[in-house]
Amino acid sequence: VEEANDGMGGADDGMMGGGDDGDVFGLDSKDAGEMNTMAPPADGPYVKWQEEHKDLLQTRLQEAREQKEKLLEEAEGNIKKFYEERSKTKDDMHSENVAEEKQKRDDLAKLFKEGENDWEKVCKMLTLAPDSNRKVDRFRKLLLTLKNEGTHSKSARPEQKS
Repeated sequence: VEEANDGMGGADDGMMGGGDDGDVFGLDSKDAGEMNTMAPPADGPYVKWQEEHKDLLQTRLQEAREQKEKLLEEAEGNIKKFYEERSKTKDDMHSENVAEEKQKRDDLAKLFKEGENDWEKVCKMLTLAPDSNRKVDRFRKLLLTLKNEGTHSKSARPEQKS
């Protein structure tokens, strides 16, 4: 039986090499085995570069770890210093506030022992200086009037019956 050779592959037309195993690139099976075993030489420039690159990466990683540890230690020191300063500032403010409060209480106790009229006492307890942020002019004027006129101003005097 004779096969027709149409150039499309039915029979072996000599264009394909390799024989009966069907390799389209024309390699014999013994040649393919040699390609799989080929590897770069162990002392070649690529292997040398790989080792140098691996060492460089290890060095960089170690330096990054050391720098991170250094930054963490510095941050912990800064945090500790901040809290120490904050504690000192809080204690100082507390002492200052206690002293101011004691002084105010002493001033108020002294004020109520004196024999002045009531409105003078009220005016001493308040700050009557003009304040641009607040609109208390009328209130301030009223207090000054009451202070100057005394406890028994004209409007506050009880009427006398004859």
